[in-house]
Amino acid sequence: MKTCFIEQSCGLGDILLSAKIGNHYSSLGYDVVWPVEATYNYIDKYIKAPGVTFVDKNTEFKNKDKYYSLVEKKVCEVTEFDECLYVPIKNSFFSSAGRKLMSNTGYHDYANMHGKFAMCSLDPKGWQDYFSIKRNLEKEQQLFSYLQLHNSHYHLVNKNFGTPPRWREVLEKKVITPFGHKRVEMFVSSDYTIFDWLKVFEKADRIDTVSTSTFYLFEKLNLKCTPAVYSRNTSFRSYEENFEWLQKFARNNYIFIS
Repeated sequence: MKTCFIEQSCGLGDILLSAKIGNHYSSLGYDVVWPVEATYNYIDKYIKAPGVTFVDKNTEFKNKDKYYSLVEKKVCEVTEFDECLYVPIKNSFFSSAGRKLMSNTGYHDYANMHGKFAMCSLDPKGWQDYFSIKRNLEKEQQLFSYLQLHNSHYHLVNKNFGTPPRWREVLEKKVITPFGHKRVEMFVSSDYTIFDWLKVFEKADRIDTVSTSTFYLFEKLNLKCTPAVYSRNTSFRSYEENFEWLQKFARNNYIFIS
């Protein structure tokens, strides 16, 4: 069976969104191998994406040298080689499909995220159905207890985005916690993965989060509230984020704040 490499090693939200792409190439008969950053080496313990094998990019895997040579060449189109099929969705913005979307919409994030599917001639509709979450209820309860959230109304706030430790940013906007609510700030920890926060997400009375992987997890949960999702606009960004691209991915209701 010929290997299909998916190049999207970072961005947990990007990975979850694109599970449908991995499934597509598996259905065509490829052995789909998806190298991820070491910070996500736990991912196969928490999600199941039919036909996809996630591997730590720093470990040994079949045709690893070929994969890294293609990463270095910055290939921007789905390309078939003797050793493998290469699907560089990380470079979707620079693909012919991504450039066309940029020309048509004028929005960087739209071209980047929707371009992942366009460069593979796929429709993103139903992306939520191509992975399932394997919940660690014991760890979820452990975190819930550590935060002392039993019998309390609480406000979950997440200002962090990016793939740590190499890239991490913080939302600059001020978020006010309503009177009578306990404020819970999300944090990055070696003790808990983002998947261990799922119970905290579900039981929150209010959620304010920057646009990041939390959105893609919310789409798989039964939330108590309607989350507010904030644009990642910061002082050094040269463009305004347009939430139309994210709204097209959503099944649930959200309050989008630019």
